[in-house]
Amino acid sequence: MLMHQGIGLDGFNALPRTRAVHALFECCCSVMWAQKMADARPFASRADLVARAAALTQARAQADLARAEVERYGKLAEQGWVSQQRIQTQRATAQTAAASVQQAQAALVAEQRTAGVLGSTRQQSVAAVEQARAVVEQARIALERTVIRAPVAGVVGARS
Repeated sequence: MLMHQGIGLDGFNALPRTRAVHALFECCCSVMWAQKMADARPFASRADLVARAAALTQARAQADLARAEVERYGKLAEQGWVSQQRIQTQRATAQTAAASVQQAQAALVAEQRTAGVLGSTRQQSVAAVEQARAVVEQARIALERTVIRAPVAGVVGARS
């Protein structure tokens, strides 16, 4: 993966979508997975990237296994070796696994939106800090202008 080639997470997050999909495909050999992960960028940390990838990979593996078992038990049921209840159970398991994949994909999308909101909140915070600095500078300038300076040196006092 590109992280190992020294590009870093920020560089990966900044890649165009097609290059990110290609980089992810090189490590996992799944176009659909690579597309989902590329669309879920930006990732806040490498741990976040790995956690999201693991969740999606696990959900996809469970869905693939459930589909394979439905096919296998379907063939066995046609020959009379498996009960209809077992087939129905396997179909339900496959549907549950497919729902888990959709849930993992939805979690990726939600995280992406959250990252976008956090990014805009950060920008707002940076702008507020800059505004506060400008107010402080204006106050400093106003304070400098309030000092009264005499045009000549001397003491002011009452004459007797």
